[in-house]
Amino acid sequence: MRFHMKRTILASLALGSIALPLRGEFLFSPPEVTDNGLFKPTLTFHQEPDQSDYGLWYEYSAWDVFYSPNSGEGNYPDIFAPDGGVWRDGQWHPEERPPGFPVSPGSNPQNPLAFWHPYNPTITQTAANSGAFIIAPDDRGNIYTFQAKTSYQLHNHPDYNDRESVYNGFGSLGTVIFQFQTEGTNVDFQNIVLKVAATDGNIYTFGVNDPETEYLREYATGTSDHWSASAGYSNRTLLQWDLSGIEGTGEFWIEWNSLSSSMSFQKADLITASYYEAGIPTSSTWNDSYSSGNWSDGTYWVSGSAPVENGNLKFTNGGAIAVAIDDASHTVGEILFDGAHNVTFTSDAGHRLIANTGVTVRPDSAPTAADRTYTFDVDYELGSLNFLEISQGSVVFNGSISGNYGIVKLGEGSVVFNNDNTFTKFLAVQGGDLYINGSNSYTGATTIVNGRVFISNDDALGSSTAPVVLGGDADLYAFTTGAAHWMAELYLVGDIELNRDIALAAGDLGKRLGAVGTDNGAVFSGNISFSGVPANPDFEGRTAVDRAFITAAEESDRLFFTGTMTGGAADAIVTLDGLGTVVYAGADKTYANSTVISSGTLLIEAGSGFTNGGSISVSAGAKLEVEGIVNGKGDLLINGGHVRVEGVVGGSGNVTVDGGRISGAGTVARTISLANGAILAPGNSVGVLTTGTQSWGGGGVYEWEISSIFGDEGIDWDLLAVEGDINIASTGVNPFEIRVVIAGDALNFDPEASYSWKIITATGSINDFDESLFTITANAFGSDVANAFRLQQQGGDLYLIYAIPEPSTYAAAALGAVFIGGQLLRQRRLRGRQS
Repeated sequence: MRFHMKRTILASLALGSIALPLRGEFLFSPPEVTDNGLFKPTLTFHQEPDQSDYGLWYEYSAWDVFYSPNSGEGNYPDIFAPDGGVWRDGQWHPEERPPGFPVSPGSNPQNPLAFWHPYNPTITQTAANSGAFIIAPDDRGNIYTFQAKTSYQLHNHPDYNDRESVYNGFGSLGTVIFQFQTEGTNVDFQNIVLKVAATDGNIYTFGVNDPETEYLREYATGTSDHWSASAGYSNRTLLQWDLSGIEGTGEFWIEWNSLSSSMSFQKADLITASYYEAGIPTSSTWNDSYSSGNWSDGTYWVSGSAPVENGNLKFTNGGAIAVAIDDASHTVGEILFDGAHNVTFTSDAGHRLIANTGVTVRPDSAPTAADRTYTFDVDYELGSLNFLEISQGSVVFNGSISGNYGIVKLGEGSVVFNNDNTFTKFLAVQGGDLYINGSNSYTGATTIVNGRVFISNDDALGSSTAPVVLGGDADLYAFTTGAAHWMAELYLVGDIELNRDIALAAGDLGKRLGAVGTDNGAVFSGNISFSGVPANPDFEGRTAVDRAFITAAEESDRLFFTGTMTGGAADAIVTLDGLGTVVYAGADKTYANSTVISSGTLLIEAGSGFTNGGSISVSAGAKLEVEGIVNGKGDLLINGGHVRVEGVVGGSGNVTVDGGRISGAGTVARTISLANGAILAPGNSVGVLTTGTQSWGGGGVYEWEISSIFGDEGIDWDLLAVEGDINIASTGVNPFEIRVVIAGDALNFDPEASYSWKIITATGSINDFDESLFTITANAFGSDVANAFRLQQQGGDLYLIYAIPEPSTYAAAALGAVFIGGQLLRQRRLRGRQS
């Protein structure tokens, strides 16, 4: 009964070799399918003609609905299996759990249908404390968790050795074909292994890159309506191992893990046979003996024949090579550069290369590996959603990229698009650098989760009206290795304008908007949102955007933001960290984040407003220029930087100047505190600065500039207009400094005259004034008179006074050196006074 059951179930598979047409979506829309909807391998499916009951030397198992999410119990097949089941309507069906298979504590649903027989293979989720559960157990039964990574083991022990006495030569396990489908986060592909128990007592392990392994993998846009699907894709992976060189016991294990949390494991197929025969399109490897050659000439391929359609291409060349596609356009699976030096694809006849999987550059420890370039001087078509997984070096597309699919960029290496591309779906970047020098016409989303994108064309990011999504929500990638250090960066190169809204992702994974190589300036003219949608709507998450950066890279660069900037929270931060100038222009900026200007300049353009919800901090070497209006709620902290106000700084919050500088001829309608080397310099050169109440602490400086001895305050010399009080908090030991600066040379200062200049006027009081709490630095008038200056208070006004020395002082000078204010006056000047 057992073997008859297997023969009946497998009848639909035993079709012999199947022609593999040139096509895209080879795995998602295969030429022939199993009853699980997956690719049907092209095995011959041997059957001995005179042994109808025992002739099928292969076994097939399929899983579609899982019931056990954790290691307490393995999942038996529920579509096909070698044993078990109920015979009904001319075929075998899964059955309810029999008494010999008790319910484990974590199983769900309680009584699933499966082929309950101890001989059958099982798939077990092995990660402890993963929090895995079954999604929609009544219809889909996928294994899933958003709390941690998951791990899996498929275990099987087909009894081919038991049959060797009946059919000589068909004993040991000869091949294993395994394929699966996931959604969301992908499987950690590079760490998939097959372990085989051999008769010599050893367990042999085969990874995906070993010569015994063939594989195809393919991706598609996710179809799940679960929130986690926004972070990943559907994936189908097909692997076949050639075990003909091993005398095995028949027992084997396949083990794999998710890359992170949020992977939904959906279904799987397993075929084993006691012989090896290629059941999937095989890969082709370039013969390293040749530096260049034609695609169609088998001499240039290790296999001795031209590549199989839909199979993978592998390059391991130790020197530069060129491959000429000379006969037709060709469809391949994955284009794999494994330690390869430079490779160039060409075609004089206009033939294109169609890829179902994409391009992969594996890491290489050679010192020159980062400089290697893989160039497509041919048109490139997407046969399915393409993954460009570039670990190092650079992949350059000089031809046009077409196809009704999208592109996902991964890895630390770079990709360059030099042509105008017509692929239709979307662009997603998850690592490395992407340079877009032409236009793209795709209509789907643009998402940059990690990595840097440089665009030098106004139409580089497609034609969608949806916002460009920048960054990843930390909650969604909480269990992804290295994600805490991710930075999603979008740079405008040159004087271009990106007229697209930008949606910054919630949470604290890094985001950057920047410009480089500008002459007159680059422009983000869309609206910028500093609030994102939480990754998991089932749980309360952070919506404010933290670790956001704005960068005008070089000192000559200018980056304009002309749309709105909204959302955020005061405890989140946006940092300006370039050397150039960032300009807030056009629509008012109202985001709530605190702003840190760590380097370069932020200019609030005249006619524009910045209503910030958090603080503004200006670091040493950085500058804030206010020609428009700043009307926020948070404090303005000048931590060694420079704030120039020609417009208005209003709103609430204090201004604290700690080692920095505040200048200009505008209005700062807030309380200002000066100390520790802080400089207050009214005017743009000479002028009037209007402020709120001020507090002058020890070490602070009022830098007073004069351009003419005679005239009016605010026109010929600086005036500080305080609408409020001035509170003196300095001490004799640590005084407040009045520092005199002369603008120009034509002062006509007469040291023999007396002068009085109003330098401060306050509508309130000047509290605790005492000349001993000040020091006056007037060396600009000459060191010999520098100490003849003093301060005088008259109500709410403060005057700088220059007084002629008393005559008795000059008489004493005839007898020798005279000291005024503790400083020596040169006798030459004094003798001149007596004559």
